[in-house]
Amino acid sequence: MKVVDTSVEEGCRANLIYVLDSKIELFFSQWDGNRISELMEKGAETCKEYFKGCQISDYLLSNFWCEGGILIDFDHRMALFFELNQLKSVALQKNFIQQLKIDQWEDWTVEWANRGVLDFAMYLDVYEDYILAEKTKPVFEKVENWEKAEIRYPELETSILVTIFDGEKAADYLIPENRFNSGNLLVEGENLIKKITENFPKANLETIDEKAISEFFLIDTEQKGIFANFSTNKDDRYLDEIEAMWPDWMTERITDGMDFILEYTGRKISENIDAN
Repeated sequence: MKVVDTSVEEGCRANLIYVLDSKIELFFSQWDGNRISELMEKGAETCKEYFKGCQISDYLLSNFWCEGGILIDFDHRMALFFELNQLKSVALQKNFIQQLKIDQWEDWTVEWANRGVLDFAMYLDVYEDYILAEKTKPVFEKVENWEKAEIRYPELETSILVTIFDGEKAADYLIPENRFNSGNLLVEGENLIKKITENFPKANLETIDEKAISEFFLIDTEQKGIFANFSTNKDDRYLDEIEAMWPDWMTERITDGMDFILEYTGRKISENIDAN
């Protein structure tokens, strides 16, 4: 199978794939990119039959054009899926997968494809450079005046959780995503720590709705490590850019959101976490 960078007509595009008896069957849908979760609820066999009614393809879309997708490996009972416009938080993804495994995907390994179609390419071992579209390269724009940062996306009600950990104590901060994005934050380099503590109050994890958190960042100042749980479809070029902006720091992608933050910092959500 060839992986190429291509454009198609308007729609909500998806790659739909199944593997059976070691054979990869790949399909393209122009309109199913925003109904992936609906398809997943129908189970593996129903998905397979639905895929057969879609357009046969011999290439994966690039990560600019692919807005959703499902990969079902019947040989290994493994399923990967994602959709850019639904299930935007780690908590929603986890809850949905748990329900899938109860209802239609018992005894299957079901995972969210955090890097979108790139995860499909890596799983199938068909990756080529074309899959990483030029239009999805990381963009990190600096906000000059944090106090006067405008609300650019009033419809967004999600936040970015930034945890600063010194090896003993952790402090958590909620950054509204209608004013800032992860690029605005991380472009600050080590100065980010000072700017966050000066501009935002500490948050109490006991009162945070995890479903409203779009991205997680843990900054370990003792070990000089950044652990990033990006929103879907941000590929590893983001990690490379962060390491360039944070010299001598290590950057690692995480996928467990709040669970990772709590375990790493030695806390439990059931405890009364002091936000002062």
